[in-house]
Amino acid sequence: MLSNSFDLLEPTVIDNIDDNFLVIVTSNNQFIENFKKTDEWLEIEKVTFDVGIIDEQKLNEVKNYVYAGLKQKLINYDVNIFFPKSEVEIKMLNKFISMDYILHLKNNDIDEELDNFKTHTISTFDYFNSKLSVKIDKILKIDVHWFIPIEKQHIKIISNDYAGYKLIQGKDGNTSVQTHFESQENYDVNVINDDNIEFQILDGLLGNIIDFRYGNNIGIINDLLDSNLVTIKLYNLDLMKGNKLQVDREYIFSKNTVQKSLDNYIRDYEIMNNYFIHNKEQIPKWFDGIDLIEGGSLFDINSDSTGHLVLADINKDIDSLKENYEDIIKEYINGGKRTRRVLITYSYNLELLNVQDSIATAKITEFSLPYVTPKIGDGVYIGD
Repeated sequence: MLSNSFDLLEPTVIDNIDDNFLVIVTSNNQFIENFKKTDEWLEIEKVTFDVGIIDEQKLNEVKNYVYAGLKQKLINYDVNIFFPKSEVEIKMLNKFISMDYILHLKNNDIDEELDNFKTHTISTFDYFNSKLSVKIDKILKIDVHWFIPIEKQHIKIISNDYAGYKLIQGKDGNTSVQTHFESQENYDVNVINDDNIEFQILDGLLGNIIDFRYGNNIGIINDLLDSNLVTIKLYNLDLMKGNKLQVDREYIFSKNTVQKSLDNYIRDYEIMNNYFIHNKEQIPKWFDGIDLIEGGSLFDINSDSTGHLVLADINKDIDSLKENYEDIIKEYINGGKRTRRVLITYSYNLELLNVQDSIATAKITEFSLPYVTPKIGDGVYIGD
């Protein structure tokens, strides 16, 4: 996720807990007109036959699905979700400009429009804070549109652009606007077919809201009580009994941890490799159009030789790690780099049983694969 602050100040966040969110899903022509002024459009225009806003019926279908889904999925979390209730409020929020357009204004020194946006954003926060009698921490805006690719003009694809807005306060007391964004547009018709975009929007918003509220990593495995019971050292204490958690096996490579992390990484990689050698039928489940590891290779899962390709790639990576073992260690010790690697098949799900002080007890409800076992130091995240 990228962020940008309009004022070149060292910001002090007004409130360090983000738990009140205003969400809008919308579709309007001004977003498209603004987008067509940006450098990004110059590239997209080359592969796009046409682009426009979605009709009111489809927009309502998407909004109803997303708004209901957020309420349902977040009911057990310490989060408050609000939505605009009137056309006036929708129009206010539609004036929030996208991150691409903000960068366009900044790069071209169009200061008056930037200042107008800042003033409007602050007044909009003030309006909803007063109306709802809470302090809105972030406004999250999804602009939905359709486009038709030049090469496949028989297909109309619905896509979206996400942006988040927050007020921050500088040391001089002046309020400015901070923007966060993730580009969720996808111009690959093999990924998002037809108009089923509501699933992607809901999933993206859920992930962002939970990350904003609790942080990405909410703790680490602290102790192994038995085969399916663990304790967690929490970084964030605002969790409740019944919360679903997820653990992903990650390895932090840095000056002080590289040798230990590299040894563990190679060992776990070899365990994974051995399992898939004897259980090739499991390979499509885990490597269907996604990276083997961060920065890894992609394979055509429909190919008859998929299993051999995946295993060949795994073995190639393991051999490379061993052959370059000393050089990798030196690179991190001398260069001061820091890298996070993940083995996607090393994961398991937890259910929170209780929290006492900063230690939680959780039950393991599911392992991704039979060879996975919990490990002290595993990173814990909020689950779906």
